[in-house]
Amino acid sequence: MSPEFRSLLMKEWAERRSLFRLALVYVVVFLGYCVAYEFEYRTRALVASFYATSLTFSCLAAVLLAMSTATGEYSRRTLKFSQSLPVSLSKVAWARLLGAWGCQVVPIVCGAVLITLLLASGLVEQAGLRSDTARLPDRPSLSRLEAIGFLWVTAAIAVVAAMHLTALLSLLGTRCRNEGTVGFLGAIVVLFSMVLVTIRSTLDSLGQYFLSDWIGGVLPLSLAINWGSGELDGSTYTDLELAPLLVGPIIVSLLVTMALAAWFTRRYGCRLDVSAQPAKPRRRWLPRVAMPALVSRLGIRWPGRVAALTWLDARQSVPLSLAGLAIAVLITLISLGETQVSLGETQGRGTLAARFAGELPSSTWFVGVLWAAVVAVGIFSSELKPGLEHFWRSRPISPGAWFWTKFAVGLIAVLGALDGIPALLAWNSPHQRDAGRMGMVYLACMPLLHTQVYAMAVAAICRLRRAIPAAMIALLLFFVIDAVLSSIPGHAKLSTINVFNSLEAAERAGERLDLMSEGYPIVYGIVAAVILGATLFARRTLIPPRASKRVVSPAILLGLCYACCLPETHGAEPPTASEIVAGMRQREALVRDVRMRLKTHIHRTDAFFANYAADLSASTRHRRRSAATPALPRDLESNYELFERLPCRAWTEFGPDGDIKSIVAFDGAIQRQFTSGSRRSSMRSVSIQAYEFSALRPDSGLMSCGGISLIDLLSMAEHQGSEILNSSISEREVDGERLIDVSFTRSVNTTTAVSMITAVGVDDLRDTRVSHEHRYQVTVNATRHYWPVRVQLEVAE
Repeated sequence: MSPEFRSLLMKEWAERRSLFRLALVYVVVFLGYCVAYEFEYRTRALVASFYATSLTFSCLAAVLLAMSTATGEYSRRTLKFSQSLPVSLSKVAWARLLGAWGCQVVPIVCGAVLITLLLASGLVEQAGLRSDTARLPDRPSLSRLEAIGFLWVTAAIAVVAAMHLTALLSLLGTRCRNEGTVGFLGAIVVLFSMVLVTIRSTLDSLGQYFLSDWIGGVLPLSLAINWGSGELDGSTYTDLELAPLLVGPIIVSLLVTMALAAWFTRRYGCRLDVSAQPAKPRRRWLPRVAMPALVSRLGIRWPGRVAALTWLDARQSVPLSLAGLAIAVLITLISLGETQVSLGETQGRGTLAARFAGELPSSTWFVGVLWAAVVAVGIFSSELKPGLEHFWRSRPISPGAWFWTKFAVGLIAVLGALDGIPALLAWNSPHQRDAGRMGMVYLACMPLLHTQVYAMAVAAICRLRRAIPAAMIALLLFFVIDAVLSSIPGHAKLSTINVFNSLEAAERAGERLDLMSEGYPIVYGIVAAVILGATLFARRTLIPPRASKRVVSPAILLGLCYACCLPETHGAEPPTASEIVAGMRQREALVRDVRMRLKTHIHRTDAFFANYAADLSASTRHRRRSAATPALPRDLESNYELFERLPCRAWTEFGPDGDIKSIVAFDGAIQRQFTSGSRRSSMRSVSIQAYEFSALRPDSGLMSCGGISLIDLLSMAEHQGSEILNSSISEREVDGERLIDVSFTRSVNTTTAVSMITAVGVDDLRDTRVSHEHRYQVTVNATRHYWPVRVQLEVAE
């Protein structure tokens, strides 16, 4: 192994170790539940439970890992940096794919090792293989060696299926532009793969024995089929049916997987445009048919902000929800095809439509559980990116209204598409299945389950700001809560599905619906509490509580700062804060004039910016400074190394001759010192800066920073598309002296840590301290780093 490839593998481990730990916790938690359930009921079906857990984990992890493997570097905009490394992109792709496989294979193998120890110790037993003559409770137990061999065969099938799905979805992801599209496509592929699990039995019934034996080579999920059963005491177990031919299909599946992986490595980075020449148009052999976007081109003027937000959120969430309904419809059609129902055979066209409508809820209830998380993560993740989130916070829309509108519209779209439409089609249909039968019980249970997954996914994405971990955590919590409820000794029926089945059986028997029985108030009361808690947690995470400081408008703050900067009249008492605010309206026209002239005439060059602002400020206040502004460098040249995800503290100091010296410290250790230069700084970003001016004397020149008043500071804050987000002012008295504290927060498009201080000047900054909080988005070698940085300036006399 070359050192470069070893470094790539170490990089993948550094990026994926959090996902690996989460995957390991997922497998261990669910296997722990399966072991506890086995100890309680002694079903002798632990191997089948292990395979069901591994299969669920494989399908979920394949989608989420393929999203980051195929388009992760597009989202982080690091693909050009990877292309500039002294290794080929194919090796980078192999490293990413091996990292994804490791996050799947290692947890499954660890789970198999744990179950092996239990089987070898004799603490649990495993019943014999499935047969047509005896049920699982009636079959004798396997020996320890046979049970361990049975376990590792199922583990091999789960590993092969996981690798196959990940390679296939990663290959398909190379045709997509973002992670959301890959996740959407992966969810469709996984759902269809789960439906086609029983295709081997269907081929057997049709007499296609050769295809039945070798279909597992291209669809490894069909090599083992889980059949669920229940007992009178409320316990359930899973009986596992293996294909008669295993070794050959597993080898073929591995060869197909490696071919897909090689194809993926050749396609990886194919959308990277490194040339300046325009791409040649592709020849289309088929006519392209596209419907015009009529609705999006309608000039609709909505009556208010909430109505406009509702329309925008509906356009995002409704298509996603309808896509989930389309998947449920296709799954139902495939299920009907497997039962050999067709138009030309025993069923007529009307009977087939009625049967399809009756069986649709049996697909929508479990599709809705998965698709609620997809919709929640999809509509929130894109707008929680730093740039778009700052845009929404800068609009005249309340963050609370934005959150509640998006949450409510997305939830209504999910419930309307996956619960409402099936209810209209299948209400009291005579062709319904027992599982997912549409009626009052369905409407009392399933919408709550879908809402629970939706709310937990919203809370996870608002907290983590990452789509993959958010979806995994939401689904993991959903299954954990259900498993905890059903694992209470003696209360196995306290599960969401068991309560639904009990109520549905009573409804099918003609009994009156009683929601106070069968544990419904306990189980679904807990579900409602989880929904409420997750929603409030998401809202509090996205919208932190307001500070207790008194907040004033930027106009009042501008007027107050300008009044404090007026020349002092000797012998007169300094005005109080109330008097300043009272006279704000008379000075508002002058304030607007100063701000307009600064916005219009200020040049981008920092030196000219400082001189012009100083002259403008001095002429506005009808006084001239005795000392000229010291010559300051136009910019700083940042030559230093960046360390990802390290807390950074930076101090900026002015030397005796006006030169600027800055030191960056990572974890207390000084790494590199900035030096003055003439080149442009490499830090150009969107940032939020908070300025605090403490202990300012309104009757002194300290409110004038280097010939530039605070009103000019605020004008510069709004320069080049920047915007003041909030501001506050307070007055206090220290030793009989009245002092004013001013702070404001601005959103800056192109700024550096020192550009604001450079434009201010230093000669009058003697008793005040200026501090600003930045959250940098530093772009170096096409890699983004987000660091909380505190820049502090203190000049002693």
